[in-house]
Amino acid sequence: CFMYRSKLEFISYLRYAFDYEPTPLTSELAHKLTWDAATQRLMDASIITRRDAERRNRIGGTKSDERAAKFLRDNLSGSKGDFVRTYLFGGGRTFGEQFQYSLKISKSQNDIQRRVLVH
Repeated sequence: CFMYRSKLEFISYLRYAFDYEPTPLTSELAHKLTWDAATQRLMDASIITRRDAERRNRIGGTKSDERAAKFLRDNLSGSKGDFVRTYLFGGGRTFGEQFQYSLKISKSQNDIQRRVLVH
C-alpha cells in the first residue's frame, strides 16, 4: 500500500505497481488474511476474564452497560429506530426501514405457513 501526496506521486506509484509483481504472501500471512483467522482474532480480543468482570462490577461498568443497552433498545428499535436510522444517521430507505422490512418479512412468512397448513 503506497501513500501519496500529489497526483504525480500517485502516477509514479501506479506505474511501479504495474511494472513489478508483488512479493508472494507467505503461508503464515495468507492464513492471517482468512475469515477463520479474523474470527479467531475477534474471539481473542473479546474474551473477558474473571478479573476483568470483577473489576467492571467494582467500578459499576455492568450498570452503565445495562443503561446503554436500554437506551439503544428504546431509541433504535421498532419504528422509532427506523426514524433515527433514516434521518439522523442518513441511512436512507434501505438502511432506515429495517423494522418495517422485518414486519413485512414476518407477515410473508406467516402467510406462507398458513397456506401450507390449509393444504
